[in-house]
Amino acid sequence: MGKTKKARNRSKFNYNKNKKNLKKKIRRKEKPHIDCKPEEKVVLKPYVVEAMEVEASHRGEDKTTCSTDMTEFVQHMVKEYNEDYKAMARDEKNYYQDTPKQIKRKVELYKRCHPEEYAAFIASLKSQKST
Repeated sequence: MGKTKKARNRSKFNYNKNKKNLKKKIRRKEKPHIDCKPEEKVVLKPYVVEAMEVEASHRGEDKTTCSTDMTEFVQHMVKEYNEDYKAMARDEKNYYQDTPKQIKRKVELYKRCHPEEYAAFIASLKSQKST
């Protein structure tokens, strides 16, 4: 018995099909499909969970610090010019040519990082001016 006409014809390349999508379909069919059923969560150690929740609820301390160079720079500028940031920008000790806004940010950072040190520094400045 002979072959059918379709079997005898050579298969030609089909330009209309997207090869990338065909490969994706083949890969999906090869992978096994596993149905996942949501399981009930069983907590074996509830005291550990409670301790972790308590620890997470506490707000962490601010760990940012200022370098000693920046601390000295800010103290010098505040000592000389108090709150005049434009004059600070023109000072010759302003090596990096910071703008008044940048200097203001540095002073605010110093206040935030070392509040006790800044308060003591301002108090010492006031006592020096009064004498």
